[in-house]
Amino acid sequence: MAFIDLTKAFDSVNRQALWLDLSKIGCPDKYIRVVRLLHDNMSATVLSGSGDETEPFRVDTAVIDDEIHHRLSCASGAFSRLRKRVFENRDLQAKTKILVYKAVVLPTRLYRISWEDRRTNTSVLEEAGLPTITATIAQNQLRWTGHRAGLLFDVDGVLVRGGSLIPAARRAFRKLLDQNNNFLFPVVFVTNAGSCQRQHKAQQLSRLLDVQIAPEQVVLSYSPLEMLRSFHDKCVLVSGQGPVVDIASTLGFKKVISIEQLREHHPLLDMVDHNRRPTPSATPLQKFPQIEAVVLFGEPVRWETNLQLLVDVLLTNGSPGFAYKTQLSTQLPVLACNMDLVWMAEAPSPRFGHGMFMLCLESVYKKLTGRELQYQALLGKPGLLTYQYAEHVLRLQNQNHKLATIYAIGDNLMTDVYGANLYNRCLAQQHAAMMPPARMFAQSTGSQMTTAVEEDLALAAAQCRSILVCTGVYSPARSSAPGQERYDNGQSNFYGHRDTVMEADLMEPSFVVEDVEAAVDLVLQQQSSATFHL
Repeated sequence: MAFIDLTKAFDSVNRQALWLDLSKIGCPDKYIRVVRLLHDNMSATVLSGSGDETEPFRVDTAVIDDEIHHRLSCASGAFSRLRKRVFENRDLQAKTKILVYKAVVLPTRLYRISWEDRRTNTSVLEEAGLPTITATIAQNQLRWTGHRAGLLFDVDGVLVRGGSLIPAARRAFRKLLDQNNNFLFPVVFVTNAGSCQRQHKAQQLSRLLDVQIAPEQVVLSYSPLEMLRSFHDKCVLVSGQGPVVDIASTLGFKKVISIEQLREHHPLLDMVDHNRRPTPSATPLQKFPQIEAVVLFGEPVRWETNLQLLVDVLLTNGSPGFAYKTQLSTQLPVLACNMDLVWMAEAPSPRFGHGMFMLCLESVYKKLTGRELQYQALLGKPGLLTYQYAEHVLRLQNQNHKLATIYAIGDNLMTDVYGANLYNRCLAQQHAAMMPPARMFAQSTGSQMTTAVEEDLALAAAQCRSILVCTGVYSPARSSAPGQERYDNGQSNFYGHRDTVMEADLMEPSFVVEDVEAAVDLVLQQQSSATFHL
């Protein structure tokens, strides 16, 4: 606990000098007049613990009134009577003492700790589960101005590395909660993971961060697929790991086939591992439906099996039981989620991601056909559709009110920073040209996929700012970040997907900070400053 000097806590500033100083630092006269109206001819009363209220008295400066001295005396007496029985009683748990403190001590405005304990304010607030002063100020400002900012958090490399929580994460989220454990801003977790249901990811984040996270606050790489309703009635083959069939059904797909089901129905297709070749069924199988589209959810466990069967489906136009048709005039639609070439786990260097599997599939397809594999949609960061969907989720948390600024916090230049900056450019272009989102997306990405997206997911934020943390893929300790190395011939090594255009300005973050706690501090500072200038 800590001792507060109430002579400093109460207003003891010469008001005339205060108005003069505000004017000197450039505060608008209109703002000063509004503040003066809150102080001129101000009076106060003191409310006792029993509910009795004193007569009003005039407040000019903070000369501690007799009533306040009386209040302090009562509080001091109450604290003294409880000291040995409660606060110094080692048989009581700290949680019980905190409950007594909130019920008895806090209402009397007394908060005490022995100086020799040498406890910092931060450690006391963390133990008591109370918000920081910065968070309290931000909360009070938001009561008057409303939510003008929304936060997008990456997960791997920002909050966790593999299954381990990054220490700054819990401290950061304590600063984002008010006294009722509600978020000060709309918060959404945008991750390129795609091997679990969003409710499971929300439960995992809640447990790790010790904060209640709702499934509606989670955007996974596949989440925008629910908007692509023109594919929901098609028979789709899904590739990835985890409950991908259940995930596809949850998103609205009605006819879903997994790689394992395809392998069991056509046992002669998967011939790499001799020990796991399926035995042909003695009874005739039902007729297998023709596949009309392919959905890549994430990197599979057995790359060789998925590569083989996906190529079989693509080169037979959805009928893998027949021979290849290398002269097909059209290609089956392919929807791919998560383009991350690498990602950061507990290992000292980044690990292969789904983007690496896609690179393998593209190479095999081109080698066999001489053509580039075409994607009908690329989902997940840095795709614009994912950021559009994430802004929609932020607005739902904000009672559908527009947000002035979206802060995107991530650890990867090629996904988090590139995607946030690309979305920021798209926002600026739309606001300048007043162009519908679908048309703007088509111009920005060359994709025809936007025709299948609902038009009501409008882009509304004024700007999207990228914040890069140094706890994941990006580290200032490396000579160059992954995706920015140069080959011996001097050419840049670009880690982005084949269909992503290398633009240096899109890989420049708005801010670079040490960790997610520093990112939250930056957002609180930025929003406090923005509120002051309203």
